[in-house]
Amino acid sequence: MLPIVHNLSDTAEPTPSKGQIVGYKGKPLSVLVVDHDALQRDFLEALLVPLGFVVHQAYDGLSGLHAVAQFHPDMVLLSVKMPGEDDLVTAAKIRSGHPSKPAIIMVSAGNAELSADADRAPDYDAFVTKPVDSNTLLTTIGHVLHLEWIYVKDDEVEIDIPDFSNGYFSGLSSKIRQSFHKIRQASELGHVRGVENVLNSLAIETESDRVFIAIIKRYVRDFDLAAITRAINDAEL
Repeated sequence: MLPIVHNLSDTAEPTPSKGQIVGYKGKPLSVLVVDHDALQRDFLEALLVPLGFVVHQAYDGLSGLHAVAQFHPDMVLLSVKMPGEDDLVTAAKIRSGHPSKPAIIMVSAGNAELSADADRAPDYDAFVTKPVDSNTLLTTIGHVLHLEWIYVKDDEVEIDIPDFSNGYFSGLSSKIRQSFHKIRQASELGHVRGVENVLNSLAIETESDRVFIAIIKRYVRDFDLAAITRAINDAEL
């Protein structure tokens, strides 16, 4: 079992002098995000996909257990206080019922939510609190999975965006492709809300659709409008 890592929000964050995290060394790792809040799931996916993680989603404890059995993730981000089965019970079932024993990070609104089982060894490796801070979460993930992050200094190297050409997104649905013009137009006008409105109106039909939307939402969050335009231009090739 991986060592228990408690809340790191007050102790450790990625060293600012190292620059921005753009990936990690080693094989691609998979993450299962279990949260009843679709916006929270999409936020976490948009944060992790550009760094090289393969992300799956589930909306409650039961669907999370099914997803663990199906995808065998390396790590589970498990929300606290979801409808249905108790989150700590879900964590215990993930730990005891799956040979791979994925790392588990609880995502809670406060420390008190995790105090019920404080007298015994917890079935999770760490926890972070909502609203989730990106640096804190990445620090926690790095500790739990023993990652060696790849950094880029903003004043030295321009961060590469995923190469969407050469068939990277050949599986995009026609509706997503039809939205390119509106997304590009809003992006070039600096209309961030306009880009968000287009993305929120789109129905996800394929896995490529889901990943594409998650990445564009990440750029929207970072206000990187130039990256949005470049991504769409590459995806059209």
